[in-house]
Amino acid sequence: MKRKTVFRIDNLSYNDIALLLQYNAKISPEYMIEEAKKGKSLFGSAALEEEEFLKVYPQLFSSIKGYRHVPCFTKKELDSAEFLILDYLHNHPDYRHEVEPDYRHLVFDLSNVCKYCGRGDSQIADYRFAVRPNTSRWKLFTAAWNYYMIFADKEFHETVLQPFGIKCRPVLSLKKSKILENVVQLVLPIIEEDMDMRDMNFDDCPECGRRIYSLEPEDFCRKYKSDNLPSMFEGKEFIGHLQGTRSKHIFISQELRQTLIAHKQLWRTRCIPLI
Repeated sequence: MKRKTVFRIDNLSYNDIALLLQYNAKISPEYMIEEAKKGKSLFGSAALEEEEFLKVYPQLFSSIKGYRHVPCFTKKELDSAEFLILDYLHNHPDYRHEVEPDYRHLVFDLSNVCKYCGRGDSQIADYRFAVRPNTSRWKLFTAAWNYYMIFADKEFHETVLQPFGIKCRPVLSLKKSKILENVVQLVLPIIEEDMDMRDMNFDDCPECGRRIYSLEPEDFCRKYKSDNLPSMFEGKEFIGHLQGTRSKHIFISQELRQTLIAHKQLWRTRCIPLI
């Protein structure tokens, strides 16, 4: 039996939410509905059945940044997995790289970047935010253009994440190159074991030969064979589109997932179980 899937749209505005509610969209988290009515700027998520999605997409085409076709998992499936893929975190809208491309040279070594697929950069310095993140609500988040770099409120890291063995490094302001006192970047180990990707579609870059796998699985992903995995780590494989958005999977333990849910930093359904 084929697993049920939905179309998920992220980074919603007030007008987006108002429109989506007319099409029976499930807004996550639910408090966003009331916040949207107050006219607040939001970055949330909605899930729609295929029929509703096809109706509403033409009206949202100009405003949404993208959508994904994702599988639905039961509470039992999510809660019983020892490790899961972290599917989505709140993202901080820091788009300075689009208007000042050279700023990336301050953070990354770009000498090996492929001109066709864009892969090959490596971080060599502390990350810089053009806009200081507000961590009063979201203590754990990504940069809007680099989803496998994860940042945290400094106090949240010390009290919640550090006991899980998760390390961090400083984050700077772009303008003054000063350390931001409220934010750190998580330093995640990259597991050496290859993930079992035999059922995933992929493309090989015609320029550099690097492989990029399909953005989303249609069902469970296979778990790693290694024992004693860290509570949070980064996979080796790149996921996404050959000349579009690409990222790496971030994996978390069930214990860490439950902790993040309890602190209201992770939505219960935004993970993909490993079996």
